[in-house]
Amino acid sequence: MKHLSGLDATFLHAETPETPMHVGGLHLLELPAGYDRDFYEDVKAHVASRMQSSRASSP
Repeated sequence: MKHLSGLDATFLHAETPETPMHVGGLHLLELPAGYDRDFYEDVKAHVASRMQSSRASSP
């Protein structure tokens, strides 16, 4: 079993149903010049191709 980091443990300890402390992110992406494919579909395919790697590293 892996122990939580101090930061993760702090978030978990401080979280309550009234004050959830979910962490989010925002990415602003700019397409390369001349990109003419379906970016959304390309990203979905890329993420799908990496899902197995993500599952393999989970505890």
